[in-house]
Amino acid sequence: MGKRTEQEEFWKGDFGDEYIARNTKEWRITGCISFFREALSYTEKDSVKTICEFGANIGDNLLALKRINEGFGLYAVEINRKAFEILQSRDMGIEEARNCSIIESGYGDNSFDLTFTSGVLIHINPDTLYENVAKIVSASKRYVLINEYFSHQPTEVLYRGHEGKLFKRDFGSFLLDNFPGLSVVHYGFVWKMQNPSFDNTNWWLFEKGKSS
Repeated sequence: MGKRTEQEEFWKGDFGDEYIARNTKEWRITGCISFFREALSYTEKDSVKTICEFGANIGDNLLALKRINEGFGLYAVEINRKAFEILQSRDMGIEEARNCSIIESGYGDNSFDLTFTSGVLIHINPDTLYENVAKIVSASKRYVLINEYFSHQPTEVLYRGHEGKLFKRDFGSFLLDNFPGLSVVHYGFVWKMQNPSFDNTNWWLFEKGKSS
């Protein structure tokens, strides 16, 4: 195990524990279902059977996916121990969950039909962003979905009084620029006014091995 970044230690510790209390709301599941129904509608029918979320927290996104399709094989990676324990205790039939960072996750190439993050890449140290995204892309055999804050230029934002903990950018372009095997299937905007389960975020669905 390599040395963790200050951002990883931050989410592993007390702040990550406090995040759980602020964001544990049953009503969020309905909005998550709406988002994932739309994103998955752009995948080929019956092509997604296994899904891994990197940065799953307590598993609201995975629970929404299970309610969409009970047949999904779900996997999770979560660095915060408290969130990981809650995730494991919830009744959603997760195949496997790993309590570690994205880089430490150890999943091999082409392990899942779809890998995704939601509100996670914004908290990654920019110096290790490529390494983290490479693990997420590598673990997918077909689709990669990301849903994050957007900025035309890489921008650091003060996050609840903390510096160096939130970084916005055009993550879609970052993936296309650094992983030429990806092509865009679809993209969109999640408007908090219409879906309060999320902040105002942009999402991209990519496919591996297809020319743009």
